[in-house]
Amino acid sequence: EGDASIGILGCALMNPDGSLQPSVRRFPRMRDILVILFKLYKLFPFLLDRYLAKDFDYTRESEADQVMGAFFCIRRSVIDKIGPLDDKYFIWFEEVDFCRRARQAGFKVVYWPGTSIIHHGGQSFGQVQTAKKQWWFFKSALRYLTK
Repeated sequence: EGDASIGILGCALMNPDGSLQPSVRRFPRMRDILVILFKLYKLFPFLLDRYLAKDFDYTRESEADQVMGAFFCIRRSVIDKIGPLDDKYFIWFEEVDFCRRARQAGFKVVYWPGTSIIHHGGQSFGQVQTAKKQWWFFKSALRYLTK
């Protein structure tokens, strides 16, 4: 409330066992998308260190490129200025795109550890075949990279 420059606020996401779930990322580059698509991270995990913000300090409030959409506090003025989330994304990258547009419009995206939620990550896709998930990821990544 006290800082009108903050447009989007994310909080600490916790796994059901109480451990911290990394939830801050840098904006993906083409290289990062290709590493994910071709599963190169399985052989060379360090290739995604930058994108996954492995150096991020989750103990303090900090600006970020993007926070996960599992918990998203959005200031109304952001929506008024840039519009809602892009409904042309079926899944994946909609919050990445929204954070990027908010930052381009001059708003800050901030991670705040003062609140936490339990996030049951991946539960939406428990019954979906891997090939279908890969296709959805590819379509969303392509939209993000060409937008």
